[in-house]
Formats: sequence, C-alpha cells, structure tokens
Amino acid sequence: MKKINLDLHIHSIYSGEMLTPKEIVAKAKKRNLQIIALTDHNSVTGVAEFLKEAEKVGLPAFYGVEFTTLMNGRVIHILGYNMDLNDKSIQKLLKISEDHLPNAEKVIEIIRKADGFPVLSHPELTDVTFAEVLRFYGRGLKGIEAFCPNQDPESYLDWAKKLKLAVTAGTDYHSISDRSNYSIGIEITEPLPEGVYLYTGDIPI
Repeated sequence: MKKINLDLHIHSIYSGEMLTPKEIVAKAKKRNLQIIALTDHNSVTGVAEFLKEAEKVGLPAFYGVEFTTLMNGRVIHILGYNMDLNDKSIQKLLKISEDHLPNAEKVIEIIRKADGFPVLSHPELTDVTFAEVLRFYGRGLKGIEAFCPNQDPESYLDWAKKLKLAVTAGTDYHSISDRSNYSIGIEITEPLPEGVYLYTGDIPI
C-alpha cells in the first residue's frame, strides 16, 4: 500500500468543540490530507457544510456519526459511515439523549440496515475485548479503528485479519492544540497484513 495521509474521525462545533466544518476542511487541506470524514457525536448537523466546503477545495471527503452506546455496562463508541440519513431508525438514533443510551449491538444492526458501514471506534480506549468484537461481528460490524493516537494497531490489525474486517484511521480530533499526537491526520506508510484493507468510504486511494 502506498503512503496515505488521512483522518476519518474528526469532530466539529457540533460535538461541542472549537472548529466549524469549514475550518476543519481548511486545516486538513493545509496539512495535505488526502481523505477526511466528519464524525460528530450523535449529529449530522455539520455534514452539508463540511461536504460542500471539501468539494469546493477539491479534498475527498465523506460523512459519518460517532454514536455513543452501551455494552456490558460501559460506554462504547460506534462509528457509522455513509448511512442513509433518511432512514427512520437512524433518525431516531440521532435524537436519543446521552442519559438513555442505546445498545451497541443494536446500533450496529441499525447502521447496516441503513446501508452504512459500522466501525468500532478506538477499541483500546474503551477496553474492548476480542470476545466483544465477535459479538459485534455477528451483528454486522464491518471495521475496526486500528490507527489512532496512543494505540498500538498490531492487535487490532490481527483481529481484522481473523474476521476479514476493514480497518480505519482517525485521530478523534477535538480541536486540541497541535501537539504531535493530537494533530489532525494520520500517515500510514506500512503495508497492511494480507487480507486487511483500509476503508476510505469508497474513495479510491
């Protein structure tokens, strides 16, 4: 695989952060990212502005949502990419409040039924086990966020290979000051294990 610089996990003011979707696109363009995705928490409010601005500057982009869910009594984040936003079940998910969280496995099912691509977000941060990933896989999980700051991707690449899942790369960018580990964008230079591919929202790389 050739070198690629991308970020498929970025938050904007619609996640309560500092940058507008337009400012995110400008920042990504300045850092020479090749593909970006906006993934606000339980919201698609910034998607139209984000995609319009990305098209304007010629930066390949697509959208997602980071859904806050529960599994085994703890919070798990599930990324849903390129879903049908008119799907009634997706619309219901977007209206659920933080104090009545949906089940992670159910959210994965809903994303798949809405023609979306469900991905387990930053598994190390939430201490997700392989047994739990197997349960997610049974409900339609399509990918694992293997590449993110402060996480060794090796075990997650191995899980993806075993289950024939895609992997993604994202910083979970929250407009934090530009320290090296938290700047927008991740550069992938090493070949992926045989049978593992990098999900890029169907944008060719």
